[in-house]
Amino acid sequence: MDRISQLPDELLLKILAMLPTMKDVVDTMLLSKRWQFLWMMVPRIKYNDTYKNPKYGSFSLFVDRSFFRHEAPVIEALHFKLGSICGSEDIQAWMRAADKRCHACDLEYTKCSSCG
Repeated sequence: MDRISQLPDELLLKILAMLPTMKDVVDTMLLSKRWQFLWMMVPRIKYNDTYKNPKYGSFSLFVDRSFFRHEAPVIEALHFKLGSICGSEDIQAWMRAADKRCHACDLEYTKCSSCG
Protein backbone atom coordinates (compact mmCIF):
# COMPACT_ATOMS: atom_id res chain seq x y z
CA MET A 1 0.00 0.00 0.00
CA ASP A 2 1.29 3.48 -0.82
CA ARG A 3 2.02 5.95 1.98
CA ILE A 4 -0.81 8.37 1.28
CA SER A 5 -3.39 5.57 1.42
CA GLN A 6 -2.19 4.75 4.93
CA LEU A 7 -3.33 8.15 6.22
CA PRO A 8 -6.54 8.24 8.29
CA ASP A 9 -9.83 8.85 6.48
CA GLU A 10 -10.29 12.24 8.13
CA LEU A 11 -7.04 13.54 6.66
CA LEU A 12 -7.68 12.02 3.23
CA LEU A 13 -11.12 13.66 3.16
CA LYS A 14 -9.55 17.05 3.93
CA ILE A 15 -7.12 16.52 1.07
CA LEU A 16 -9.91 15.50 -1.31
CA ALA A 17 -11.98 18.52 -0.28
CA MET A 18 -9.19 20.77 -1.59
CA LEU A 19 -9.34 19.40 -5.15
CA PRO A 20 -10.76 21.89 -7.70
CA THR A 21 -13.97 20.04 -8.62
CA MET A 22 -16.09 17.04 -7.67
CA LYS A 23 -15.01 15.43 -10.96
CA ASP A 24 -11.42 15.43 -9.69
CA VAL A 25 -12.58 14.00 -6.35
CA VAL A 26 -14.58 11.21 -7.98
CA ASP A 27 -11.66 10.36 -10.28
CA THR A 28 -9.60 9.39 -7.20
CA MET A 29 -11.73 6.26 -6.82
CA LEU A 30 -9.58 4.72 -9.55
CA LEU A 31 -6.40 4.95 -7.45
CA SER A 32 -7.02 1.81 -5.37
CA LYS A 33 -9.68 -0.15 -3.49
CA ARG A 34 -8.89 2.00 -0.45
CA TRP A 35 -10.04 5.11 -2.38
CA GLN A 36 -13.01 3.51 -4.18
CA PHE A 37 -15.74 4.88 -1.88
CA LEU A 38 -13.85 7.59 0.01
CA TRP A 39 -15.07 10.30 -2.40
CA MET A 40 -18.65 9.72 -1.18
CA MET A 41 -17.81 11.17 2.24
CA VAL A 42 -16.06 14.42 1.20
CA PRO A 43 -17.62 17.23 3.28
CA ARG A 44 -17.05 20.04 0.74
CA ILE A 45 -18.45 19.61 -2.77
CA LYS A 46 -17.59 21.80 -5.76
CA TYR A 47 -19.28 21.46 -9.14
CA ASN A 48 -18.18 23.57 -12.07
CA ASP A 49 -19.84 23.27 -15.47
CA THR A 50 -17.31 25.67 -17.00
CA TYR A 51 -14.43 23.33 -16.10
CA LYS A 52 -13.03 21.57 -19.18
CA ASN A 53 -16.09 22.60 -21.27
CA PRO A 54 -18.53 19.77 -20.45
CA LYS A 55 -21.69 19.22 -22.45
CA TYR A 56 -25.04 19.84 -20.75
CA GLY A 57 -26.23 16.25 -20.63
CA SER A 58 -22.97 14.84 -19.35
CA PHE A 59 -22.54 17.52 -16.65
CA SER A 60 -26.13 17.24 -15.44
CA LEU A 61 -25.92 13.45 -15.37
CA PHE A 62 -22.58 13.59 -13.51
CA VAL A 63 -24.03 15.91 -10.84
CA ASP A 64 -27.14 13.74 -10.49
CA ARG A 65 -25.16 10.53 -10.12
CA SER A 66 -22.38 11.81 -7.88
CA PHE A 67 -24.49 14.05 -5.65
CA PHE A 68 -27.20 11.49 -5.02
CA ARG A 69 -24.59 8.79 -4.27
CA HIS A 70 -22.76 11.10 -1.88
CA GLU A 71 -23.15 9.74 1.66
CA ALA A 72 -21.68 12.29 4.06
CA PRO A 73 -24.32 12.93 6.74
CA VAL A 74 -23.50 16.65 6.67
CA ILE A 75 -22.20 18.69 3.76
CA GLU A 76 -20.12 21.56 5.11
CA ALA A 77 -20.15 23.46 1.82
CA LEU A 78 -21.72 22.94 -1.58
CA HIS A 79 -20.52 25.16 -4.40
CA PHE A 80 -22.01 25.31 -7.89
CA LYS A 81 -20.32 27.39 -10.56
CA LEU A 82 -22.73 27.26 -13.46
CA GLY A 83 -22.39 28.68 -16.92
CA SER A 84 -25.07 28.64 -19.55
CA ILE A 85 -25.59 24.90 -19.90
CA CYS A 86 -27.61 24.12 -16.76
CA GLY A 87 -31.35 24.49 -16.75
CA SER A 88 -33.28 25.96 -13.85
CA GLU A 89 -35.02 22.60 -13.28
CA ASP A 90 -31.67 20.96 -12.56
CA ILE A 91 -30.57 23.72 -10.21
CA GLN A 92 -33.86 23.60 -8.28
CA ALA A 93 -33.66 19.80 -7.88
CA TRP A 94 -30.06 19.96 -6.65
CA MET A 95 -30.80 22.71 -4.15
CA ARG A 96 -33.85 20.84 -2.77
CA ALA A 97 -31.74 17.72 -2.32
CA ALA A 98 -28.96 19.71 -0.64
CA ASP A 99 -31.30 21.51 1.74
CA LYS A 100 -31.48 18.57 4.15
CA ARG A 101 -27.73 18.03 4.57
CA CYS A 102 -25.98 21.26 3.69
CA HIS A 103 -24.77 23.84 6.21
CA ALA A 104 -23.55 26.44 3.69
CA CYS A 105 -24.69 26.30 0.08
CA ASP A 106 -23.13 28.66 -2.41
CA LEU A 107 -24.43 29.08 -5.94
CA GLU A 108 -22.30 31.01 -8.37
CA TYR A 109 -23.73 31.65 -11.80
CA THR A 110 -21.40 32.67 -14.57
CA LYS A 111 -23.06 33.61 -17.84
CA CYS A 112 -21.45 32.25 -20.96
CA SER A 113 -19.96 35.21 -22.86
CA SER A 114 -20.44 33.56 -26.25
CA CYS A 115 -24.17 32.95 -25.67
CA GLY A 116 -26.78 35.44 -26.88
